[in-house]
Amino acid sequence: MFCEGYDPAFPTDLRRMTTGIGGWQADDPPTIELTLAVGLWSLEAGRITCRFGIRRPGDDVVYFGEGDTTVDEPGEMAIMPLRLTVTLDRPGVYWAICEFDGRPLVQVPFSVSEAPPPAAGGQPAPLP
Repeated sequence: MFCEGYDPAFPTDLRRMTTGIGGWQADDPPTIELTLAVGLWSLEAGRITCRFGIRRPGDDVVYFGEGDTTVDEPGEMAIMPLRLTVTLDRPGVYWAICEFDGRPLVQVPFSVSEAPPPAAGGQPAPLP
């Protein structure tokens, strides 16, 4: 899931999840910062590497970075916060693609619409 304002000090705090934006305009395409929080259960201990990319509406996947973490024990959950800044240059569905061992295993959509954004539901409560 995409998160806005993700804080790595609280890796399971996903209160600001988002699946898209509204109000897109051609004369002022937004550039936004998002974090894709990927949680993986690992069957083995060791290093996990993820290649990360975006598929824009009508385009192929463009890979632009890698993330990695180390798992100490089999069965441990690895949380990989993959941060990106992306200019949403057209409306449609954008896909974040995470590739592990040469295979895309995680594909997360993010919609961009010219329709007005939905009403805000308020801000999350502060963390203790």
